[in-house]
Amino acid sequence: MSAAFVIPFAAGIFASAQKTTDFNDYHTLKSTGVMPAVIDKIRTQREESDRKTTQKDQDARLEDNYRQASAYFVENLLLNGQVIFGDDITAYCNSIVDELLKHDPHLRSRIHVFHIRSSAVNAFATGEGVICVTTGMIAKLSSEAALAYVLAHEIAHVQEKHSLQEAVESAKRSTRGKNEEQIELESSMYSKDQELEADRIGWDIFKRSSYATEGVEEMLNILKYSETPVYETKMERSFFSYPGFLLPEDYFPTSIPKLAGEEDYESDEKSTHPNLGRRREQLTPLLKERSSGGYESYVLSKERFDEIVKIARYELCIQYLKDQEYARALYHAHALMAENPDSYFLEKTVTQALLGLTVYANSGRLSKTLPDEDDIQGEEYRTAFMLNNLEKNELNLLALHNAWNLYKSYPGKEHPRLMKDVLLEQLLKNHAGKSNVYSRTPKDTAMAGDQTQFLSDAEKRYVTRKEKRKGPKGDPLLAKYALVELFADEDFSSQFRQMERKIQTAKTEGVDREELARIRRHGHDEKVVIVDPFYMLIDERKEVMVRYRASKEREQKFEQYIGSVSKKLDLKTEVIDVSGVSSGDPVDFYNDFAIIQQRLDEAEVNRGMSIPATDYDEVVGLQREYRTSYFAKLRMLSITEKPKARVGAIIYGLILWPMLPGAIYNSVRPRHYLAYEVAVFDIVNGNKCSSREDTQRKNSSEDYIKSVLYDVLYSIKHTHLQK
Repeated sequence: MSAAFVIPFAAGIFASAQKTTDFNDYHTLKSTGVMPAVIDKIRTQREESDRKTTQKDQDARLEDNYRQASAYFVENLLLNGQVIFGDDITAYCNSIVDELLKHDPHLRSRIHVFHIRSSAVNAFATGEGVICVTTGMIAKLSSEAALAYVLAHEIAHVQEKHSLQEAVESAKRSTRGKNEEQIELESSMYSKDQELEADRIGWDIFKRSSYATEGVEEMLNILKYSETPVYETKMERSFFSYPGFLLPEDYFPTSIPKLAGEEDYESDEKSTHPNLGRRREQLTPLLKERSSGGYESYVLSKERFDEIVKIARYELCIQYLKDQEYARALYHAHALMAENPDSYFLEKTVTQALLGLTVYANSGRLSKTLPDEDDIQGEEYRTAFMLNNLEKNELNLLALHNAWNLYKSYPGKEHPRLMKDVLLEQLLKNHAGKSNVYSRTPKDTAMAGDQTQFLSDAEKRYVTRKEKRKGPKGDPLLAKYALVELFADEDFSSQFRQMERKIQTAKTEGVDREELARIRRHGHDEKVVIVDPFYMLIDERKEVMVRYRASKEREQKFEQYIGSVSKKLDLKTEVIDVSGVSSGDPVDFYNDFAIIQQRLDEAEVNRGMSIPATDYDEVVGLQREYRTSYFAKLRMLSITEKPKARVGAIIYGLILWPMLPGAIYNSVRPRHYLAYEVAVFDIVNGNKCSSREDTQRKNSSEDYIKSVLYDVLYSIKHTHLQK
């Protein structure tokens, strides 16, 4: 390998090693430097495949089709906001690839490794040599050697062109006369053979390096426990304790299911990958061919490895929150606090997780975000058990306690202030209309006698229901005295009553005038930003149904249509996407796009519920930059259906024979459909402000597309932005 190729990666690692990550006030990873050269490489391949004349030979034609589809897929993958460029994890992975392929510079030049935001424990490779390693995989690592084997396995996929082989073989396999189960079985058998081959060739690549053989075994164990959390840490009852608020002991189970990984030596019919048993059986004799002496678990640096893994584990907090895995985010942050108890970031993660759970619980949809207790193993079970048994108001009060303490501890931070306000509003709207619902009597005094004497009739009925219910009974006074300590703080008492008045005003007048005035002052009611508008042409009559090149061209016109229609409506719109970003461009615009795209995804999964952004500070910065809170997703599909013989129409034509020619014509001509969906979100609080979707039997002419856009944008302007 030439020195010119090695130095940039080495320099990147050296530079990264000089800076210290602030884990107390941690901020999510962002791309650094410039956009990578592989983007232009992929686009060149896409353009060549667009121009290339399809050959008559079936295999050659299928390969052309695959390369065209793959180039579009990889370009979209690299620019969807999930992949990170130039970050510490990406640089570290590339340095390991340098070590693995130091004797094969040609293969090294084909490999492009990136870190991708995902909590899944995974890595994958594309035919273009792009390898993505997830945050979840990095967070689970036990050594540098284990990561080296992961990368060696993916390099083997690239070297052997497995993705191309799989695509061609899948296209050649006939599905005629086979049910879905048979088709899926054939497909998975082929990919399993590829995975086993990648294990063998990956081992050949790995054994030429200086990495210790134990890394392979470590990697198999990581995969075995891939569905379990990174840590196995007991969630103590004291973690949720405050003066006047202590969760009952029976909310925490005395026994938990034992931690057990997945490793089936006999059957893997339902999986697209071979089970770990088969992989171990193949690799075990290969590992014995190499002596264990003279090799290292850490070739680059153990200190750097430890920092990279720690970064990934903090990143997981963010990813769990964005994926609405609030229970796991809570458990994971609690485990990290064992070594960093004073981290503002971790305290904020705990509060955000409890807030998300509270909003879901108060809306009656807690089951949508809580894991099923039967599917959980190990210490994480205690957290799930406790959350499944908390009453809604108890959960709300627990979250409010956390939010208030965070707000008081960090008075200059805006995110804790917003979380505190949201939880106060949630409590007053869902569990209490007035502050005097919560007793000022110290709980210890109340507990000295018969506790039922302090309960209202409604609370007594609640106790009766709890007694009839199986499982933990809880404490009937838990919610009644939970805010005793907080009401002793005049600031809390004042803000509590202020929120009461705000809610009462909104109920009386039907609108929050203060909030509406704030929006109008900033002009937020006049502008919407449309993020990465999507347009695709699909023709079911073609061998390659997605018309990639035509879709790209139409997408560019689609953006122009949005501008012209907005102008007619006197609606301020701005379109942002990264289709024009090229290799060598600064990453600043891509970073902004990534934050917005992830926030919209987060808000969409939140089902329109008002949950503050996980990346609150970054999102508010973009709200100010674009001078609006309103960001929209707009997607449109133009579909041409295969002609279908419509027997009923022909029979009808035979009865009324003058109509027969028309019936025959209508039965064999293709049908055209235009499907669209649009959703507008307030990116700060996550509200889905408006949404609309429809499918119409129409051809996708320019005039019709503009008419649909006019209807959609008119609706946005007059039903939301001006209300």
